[in-house]
Amino acid sequence: MSSAWQFSPSQDTPGSDSYRVTISHPGSIEKGTPIDLRVIKDSNNMPSVYYAVVKSVYCYDEVCKIDPVTIYWNSIGEYLRYELPPDVYLEKYEGEAFVKTDYEKLDRILHDENSPFKDLKIDEITASYSRHIEEGIDAISGATIVDLDESSTIEGSSLTCYTLWHWANGSIKDKIQEITAKNLSSNQLLHLLNNSEAYQSFAIKHLIVRKAYGEKIIRHMMAYSSQASKVNLNEFVKYAEGAPVDIYFNMIDELMPKANSMQRVSYLSSLRKTSYSIPNGYYTKISYQLADYLNYQEVDLLISLIEDKNEINSEVLQNVFLLLDKEILVARRAYYFLINQQLNKEQSKQLNKFYKKNKDYL
Repeated sequence: MSSAWQFSPSQDTPGSDSYRVTISHPGSIEKGTPIDLRVIKDSNNMPSVYYAVVKSVYCYDEVCKIDPVTIYWNSIGEYLRYELPPDVYLEKYEGEAFVKTDYEKLDRILHDENSPFKDLKIDEITASYSRHIEEGIDAISGATIVDLDESSTIEGSSLTCYTLWHWANGSIKDKIQEITAKNLSSNQLLHLLNNSEAYQSFAIKHLIVRKAYGEKIIRHMMAYSSQASKVNLNEFVKYAEGAPVDIYFNMIDELMPKANSMQRVSYLSSLRKTSYSIPNGYYTKISYQLADYLNYQEVDLLISLIEDKNEINSEVLQNVFLLLDKEILVARRAYYFLINQQLNKEQSKQLNKFYKKNKDYL
């Protein structure tokens, strides 16, 4: 028997606001579902926790029991937990009630942002249920269209898991981040750089949106870049690339001498793809750091930049010659650059000496 589902949001919590948002859910035949999204604020009147009451399952064959489930998210839309009203319990396909281990497993499933449900369409789940009716087979058995690992779903309740997973991890996350960002100042976003990687990414993303390039913010961001993870280093580079031209080049110029290998690769890659006009002598100045570069990728990027921009002069040549004493992969890249340049007599002699010594590796 199906049961009608009526939206009945939880009572208001002191210090909370309510937002009417429209969410796209892949299980719904509607283009958008209106949801009352509530936010609980902390002692500083900042968004802390969001929650909303949602359908437990999307079902169109009149056999599903549909219950209200309250889902909670943190201030950047990461799933926290779910709750059921005291008199409500979830069911499996044939009316079998969830047991404690099922509820615990559901929580684990909803916490998994990379769940197989992420890439499934609801038709792939419902087709399995139809076959269950026709052939009496289990909804997650190997005979169904959907082949889910036992750890990825709850036997007999894949449709509920699918529905709730997309509520917990779907497009509502963007809505939550949008609301949180509107409630935070740029300085408050900067404070989030001391939080988890996800919060850092959120902060940088919205500093870019705001085009926040005041001197204080730039200084804070540059200090942060030295400790950023690989993922958020890329986000920081996007921040730098969005800056006005003079600020962009000044940031890279200041950061390069103190950067590690991973950071230098990111900065040099950014310079190679930038559409900004390069200041005169910019790469000549950077070329003085070549001898300190640790690996082939860094050297190749900078030499390629110098070739692309045709910024070749006596200073650059002198700095590239120093690479002939490095390990052979780096030295060979320097050699093939230098062999195509106009060299003086002494330089030609030095390059020929390198060739005779290393010709078996060139």
